[in-house]
Amino acid sequence: NGTVPAGNFKNLTIRQGVVATVNGSNYGKITIEEGAKVTFTSSDINLEELSVGTVGNNGVTYVYFSGCAAVKVKNKVIIAEDCRINVAGPKVNFYLGDNNIDEEKFVVNGDNTQVTLDIMIPNGKLKVSGNNCIMTGWFIIEKLFSNGSNVTWNQYVCGSSFNRSEFTQTETIPVKSEPIVVLPVETFQVKVYPNPSTTDFSLQVMSSSNEPISVRVMDVNGTVLKVNTSLLKGSVVRLGSELRGGTYFAEVTQGTNKQVVKLVKLN
Repeated sequence: NGTVPAGNFKNLTIRQGVVATVNGSNYGKITIEEGAKVTFTSSDINLEELSVGTVGNNGVTYVYFSGCAAVKVKNKVIIAEDCRINVAGPKVNFYLGDNNIDEEKFVVNGDNTQVTLDIMIPNGKLKVSGNNCIMTGWFIIEKLFSNGSNVTWNQYVCGSSFNRSEFTQTETIPVKSEPIVVLPVETFQVKVYPNPSTTDFSLQVMSSSNEPISVRVMDVNGTVLKVNTSLLKGSVVRLGSELRGGTYFAEVTQGTNKQVVKLVKLN
C-alpha cells in the first residue's frame, strides 16, 4: 500500500486489496486487481490499456480521480464485476483511439458495476455485458452493444451521487471526422489529438475572438523549435511530424489568452 512514484511505466499492476495513489501520466498497460482502491492524481493520463477488477470474491474494486482529468487510451478498457469507477467524482473524460485503422473497445463485463465517465470512441465499441450496471455520463461513440439486464443509462451530474430522477432522453450524436464543439461566450480552448502520437499532432483552437493566434513548440528545456503565426480559429493544424520521441510543449497565444499543452511523441 502506498504511492506509486511519478514516472512512465510500461506495465503497472495494483494487487488485490491494495490501497494506492498513482501520480504518473504515461503508461503502457495498467491492471487493477479486485478489491484494490486506486486514486489517480494527474489531470492528463496517457496509456495503452486499462483493466479493472477480475472475477473473484475479494471485494469491490474502486477507482478514484483527485480532480478533473482527461484519459487517452490507445487500445482498450476492460472493467469487471463489482467495480466503482469515479462514482460521484469529478469530471473525467475517456478518449479511445490511435493512428491505426482498427477498433478500440470499452468493455464492462461484470455485474453490479458503476461507471461515471464521459466516453468518446470515434472508431470503436462501448460494450456492456453485466447485470444491474449503472452507466453515467455522455457517450459519443461509433457502436453500442449491450446484452445485460437492468443496465441504467444516466446523465452526467458532476460530483453528485446517482439519482433516478436525473434521467434524460438518450440523444444520438453523429460521429464526425473532426470534433463537434458548441462554443459558449468568450471561449478559448485548445485541443490536441492524438496525444500521445507516433506521427504528428492535430491542433485546433476554438475561440470566440478573431485576434491572431500564434503557436510555439518548445522542448523540455524551453528551447523554441517551431513558430506558427498563421493559425485561424477553428482550423486544424498538423505539427510535430519532424519531432523525435520525447516530451514537448505547445504554447498557444491569442491576445491575452494563453494555454500550454504537453505533447508526448512516441518512437
